[in-house]
This record gives sequence, C-alpha cells and structure tokens, in this order.
Amino acid sequence: MKTDSSWIEIGEAIRTLDAHRVPELTVERLLDPPTVPISLPEPRGFVSAIRLVSVAAVLIAGVLLWRVGSDDTARTLDAPPVEPTTPTVAPSALPHPLAAWSYDDTSVRHTSSVNGVELTAGAGVASAAGQNGAALSLPGVWPSAAQTRGPLVDTATSFTVSTIIKADALRDCLFQAFASQDGETVSGFELGTTAGCAPDEARFTFVMSDGDTDVATQYRLVGREAIIPGRWYHVVAVHDAEADEMQLYVDGVLDAVGPAPATPWTATGPFAVGRARFSSQERDYFAGLIDTTTVYDVALTSAEVAQL
Repeated sequence: MKTDSSWIEIGEAIRTLDAHRVPELTVERLLDPPTVPISLPEPRGFVSAIRLVSVAAVLIAGVLLWRVGSDDTARTLDAPPVEPTTPTVAPSALPHPLAAWSYDDTSVRHTSSVNGVELTAGAGVASAAGQNGAALSLPGVWPSAAQTRGPLVDTATSFTVSTIIKADALRDCLFQAFASQDGETVSGFELGTTAGCAPDEARFTFVMSDGDTDVATQYRLVGREAIIPGRWYHVVAVHDAEADEMQLYVDGVLDAVGPAPATPWTATGPFAVGRARFSSQERDYFAGLIDTTTVYDVALTSAEVAQL
C-alpha cells in the first residue's frame, strides 16, 4: 500500500467516525475491527494505518522522554559538585592575665606587660637569647631568682601559671623550681622539676600543700616523660578550686591530673621566678633559661591552654 493512499484512507475514516459520533469507539476497538459497531471501507488498510500511526506516536513519545531524561542527566553531570562546608569556629578569647613577663629587657627589673607588676632579679641573674626574644638566665644558686614585692595569686582559689623553660642541668637529688609563691614556711604552690637522683629521671612537677608547715600533706603531680636538658618546654600548672583539681600540662598536652588540697590556704608572700620556699628558707633554685611567665587568676581550660 502506498503511503499517500493510506493517509487518504485515514482521513476518510476519521470523517466517517465524526459523522457517526460513535461514543463507544476506543483505540482498542480501532485496533480490533470486528468489535467496532460500524462499517469501514477496506478495514485492513485502515487498521494498518492506525497501527502505523500508533507505533510512530509511541516512538516519538519515547524519543521525547529520552531527550528530556538525557538533558536532565547532562545538566546533573555538568553541574559542579557541592562541597560540604564545615563552619569555622573562632578560638575563644583568653582571659586577661594578672601578669605577663617576656624578659626582653636586660635590666634587673622586669615589668609585666599587663597591670605593671614588677619582678626584681637577684644577683647572678642575667639575660640571654631565649626561644622568643630574650630570657632570664639562672645559674641555680642563691640568690639567683626574681620576685615580686607581694603576693600575686590567691593560692586558695583558682589560678594558672604558664612558663617556657629550658633546663641547662638537672643536678642529682635536687628539686628545681621555676615558679612559686611564698608562704611563711613553705610555698603555696611550686612548679618545677622533681629531685630525680639521676639526670634522666627528673620530671616536671606541680606541688601544693594543705597547710603552711613543713609537715603539711603535699599534693604532687609528676609528669610522665623525663626532661631532656637543653630542650625548650612549655609548662603550665592549673589549680581548679571549683573542681578541687590540679592539672599539669607539658607542651599544650595534659600530662598529669590529680586532687587539689582539701584545705587550701592563701600564701601571702612574693611570687617568685626561679626558686621555691621550704622550712622558711628560699631554695630549689633553677639552673637554665626562663622565657616568658604568664599568670592568670582563673583555671584555664584545655582548649585555652592549647592557645597559649
């Protein structure tokens, strides 16, 4: 059958259907001529044409759907990937310190960069190159240390002491302190090194006691690693009075933690750098370099210590 004559036949059939207005006529009945209640000329040719149109319509619809789907897929594939975003959390501001000494001046008096608190150095204290700028150089003998005129922290409440040190020598069986505050008899706190009876046994230590006497119970934290002479360390002592806890940090990492004195007391003497006090005597002199000492009247958190 020629294509032109087929389209003519389809047109005639549509006109015939329109003339008869047969409501029961459906596509299924067009595809099955015997059930259609009308008489059509040359039904086989007409049905073939209808089938041809139906197949063509299906093919066209399939092509259109494929194009739409492929266009969406292409747009999806062409779109740049969306990277997950992590909100930036700004570090919290550190509390304002009570005092901060950098030791960058070479005089015997070192003034804090905050609050104007002054440290006065004793004989034998010199200036030397530090980790950042200058540092105090201490020979480890009396009276080579520095101190304030009066107390700085209330040792019965929370406080934090941060310092950067380098030990020149760890002498056998001798404690060494690089920060403390005097009571009448003993230090209200002492941050320094243990008295390991061999150089490679000395470790960092943070000590407080439950009274201002030689027989008072000592609460002592001891670091885990032996101190290496000639190496710089950042050492931080935290007394958290609310938690009744003492913490010792080395290079920003919590190294030891333990209970604080059950009956804390206030040491009313000077704040000292490079020594401590015991049996009403200045002792435990530190041999090495001290580069910066910063003191807070609050217990810094681990996150805040990491920012120092």
